[in-house]
Amino acid sequence: MVAPRGNTVWVTVCVGLPGILVGWAALASPQSMLRHLAAVVAFPLALGGIAEVIWARGYRQRG
Repeated sequence: MVAPRGNTVWVTVCVGLPGILVGWAALASPQSMLRHLAAVVAFPLALGGIAEVIWARGYRQRG
């Protein structure tokens, strides 16, 4: 399944996940460490999604 910009769905979800999780944690309890924990969990997934986009775009240009 492909998302609107030509990326797979997992890439779209992983890249959007930090904004959703960190935003939710900041709204739920702004003074706790929950938003930092959400960032620690979500940002590596986002970096993986970004790396996939960079790798796929380079692969498409060479092919």
